[in-house]
Amino acid sequence: MFEDDFSRRMSQLRERKGVSARDMSLSIGQNAGYINSIENGKSMPSMPAFLSICDYLGISPEEFFMRKKNNELNAQIGKRIAVIRREKDFRQDVLAKKVGVTTQYISNLERGIVGVSTETLMKLCEALEVSADYVLFGADKEAGKSGRIELGKLSQNELSKVSDALNILLSNGQTA
Repeated sequence: MFEDDFSRRMSQLRERKGVSARDMSLSIGQNAGYINSIENGKSMPSMPAFLSICDYLGISPEEFFMRKKNNELNAQIGKRIAVIRREKDFRQDVLAKKVGVTTQYISNLERGIVGVSTETLMKLCEALEVSADYVLFGADKEAGKSGRIELGKLSQNELSKVSDALNILLSNGQTA
């Protein structure tokens, strides 16, 4: 039972990163079929190999075994990506190439089967010319693209922090 769960989780995390099993295998210094053999339940990694896998995936060993139910969130994110991709008149393969992932990953992402890593999210936002706030939360598509903050929407405490930060920046600029 553990082996099946391990294999499924490995596949899920690899797909979320948007890389092929072959590329991942070679990137961690193993033979081309190494990750496939794990995902197919034919072998299990050694502890050093497992740590290399986690490092490659950008997660801790603890995160590898965490069971989060993000299906609804993944589905919402995927729908927003599909909508904006269609608005931009991109096919899935075109978007995949721009982002540096597989077409299958884009398909899985749009269907909510896999989540998105921070690195891939940034590339998607750049390719689709939308903010991460839109992709993640459905906020205004243009928000955050310019790097501007809408001061009118900040609380008094947040305004105070922005003011303090600006004063520090300005005082540093005057002494330079």
